[in-house]
Amino acid sequence: MKKLLLFVGIVLAAIISQAQPFRSVNFLNVDSIIVTNALSFTNLAWVGSPGYGSNIVGLIFTNAQGSRVTVAAGDATAIVGDIPLWSDRNATAQPTAGAWVSNNLANICFQLYTPTNSTYLFQFTPLWDGTRESTAAADIVSILVTGTSASDIVVAVPFNASRWQGTPGKMRLRSITDTNAVMVAGSGRLIVKSVTLNGFRP
Repeated sequence: MKKLLLFVGIVLAAIISQAQPFRSVNFLNVDSIIVTNALSFTNLAWVGSPGYGSNIVGLIFTNAQGSRVTVAAGDATAIVGDIPLWSDRNATAQPTAGAWVSNNLANICFQLYTPTNSTYLFQFTPLWDGTRESTAAADIVSILVTGTSASDIVVAVPFNASRWQGTPGKMRLRSITDTNAVMVAGSGRLIVKSVTLNGFRP
């Protein structure tokens, strides 16, 4: 009986060691960001940002302490952060060509308040060495999220980085744009509450 229990314990330990814990990482360093069709969000670390090195004047966000902040000239608050990517349990670096997608191992989840049923564009880019952002247009991953009028929504999209051949060190949320041509008076503000990369890791 003792040998049987020992055997069962060894088998369970082996199964547990093979399991991949779930990981969810938020790109946002703040509580929320407000985006309108007149004022998009761009990552201050993106070299193509209108205010490279500082946030766009007039942008509104709620900080981690719950205080509303309107960006002034020279503000360099790190509103979003870059996310380190990881390998699977077989030490296969991710993302490789469709590996996460084919195995349903990863997604990007958006928690938003959408004022209208217009479409919102989120763009992501790889940091090949973990520091420098790719400048190749072909490397940009664009995800469109359709809102529901005056509603809180949670939408998950499979993470497809098949165009990223090789393994970037990190992933960056580069920009958020409201594609609606006309802002609805008094209710035209998209509130981005979280954007998370979710998947299993060793």
